[in-house]
Amino acid sequence: MSIPFQIVDNYLPKEEFEVVRNIVNQEEFYWQLIRSVASNTANVDDFYFTHVLYDNEPLSQYYNDIYNIFKDRLDIKALKRIKANLYTRTETLINHAIHRDYDYSHKGAIYYINSNDGFTVLEDGTKVESKENRMLLFDPFSIHNSTTPTDEKARLNINFNYF
Repeated sequence: MSIPFQIVDNYLPKEEFEVVRNIVNQEEFYWQLIRSVASNTANVDDFYFTHVLYDNEPLSQYYNDIYNIFKDRLDIKALKRIKANLYTRTETLINHAIHRDYDYSHKGAIYYINSNDGFTVLEDGTKVESKENRMLLFDPFSIHNSTTPTDEKARLNINFNYF
């Protein structure tokens, strides 16, 4: 079964894209190590870093800055979670475990901050390349997975779960 999705390039005007990119790239934007990506594997390369801006409540000093840029464009009525993800470069591309963000249908978006050779794989096998200022709109109840990059130091994106 094919799950509908939409890819929008040049999602934000240049000035707003620069604001988002600068927030996530500043040294004061702390990152928390997560020891596995959607699985309980013992693979030494199966980790990533996250910065949770919102999880049922604001959790980051940068929440308002990010939320205010995206809330009207995404038509957010009720917010579940916003988190920034940082996947580090690996020698060979690693496909992370397939997963669902939550066990119910809802709206989701992945905003890609930098271009690299990593990607998101959707349930139907579609590979959405990490291209700066690209937005993927989809239902994160459908299975999907992420990958590491091999050509840049990090793969950066922001994940939105909402209604």
